[in-house]
Amino acid sequence: GRYRGGTTAFPEATQWIRGVSNADIGVVGQYLVMKYPFYGPDRTNRVRYIAIERPDHSVRAPADCTEWTALLVRGGYDYVAINTPATAYSPVQWTERIPGVERVLRTDAGEFTLTIFRLPEDLEATPC
Repeated sequence: GRYRGGTTAFPEATQWIRGVSNADIGVVGQYLVMKYPFYGPDRTNRVRYIAIERPDHSVRAPADCTEWTALLVRGGYDYVAINTPATAYSPVQWTERIPGVERVLRTDAGEFTLTIFRLPEDLEATPC
């Protein structure tokens, strides 16, 4: 398929996703609207962009850790992929605070860092 060659900006993520199937993956951050590689080579993963929908159907990023964890719980994700500029780690820091979370990948591409976490099955929305 199209993404098997690892030609994305994050070849390590392309390699990682080859071993993931039938997973719910949330993505957020710059360029992750181009979420197609996360569907995996067998296209069995369910991939959704994480955001808060406004009444006019536009979206915005979560403003704080509490909104972030509520979105993760509501989404029922197995993994979350966060792509941020090297100077902005709020969603990464918020996710690292979640008990039982596991960082499975962190890779840099120029000024951006992609971090992928495996979320615990018993994730609860709690104030941070």
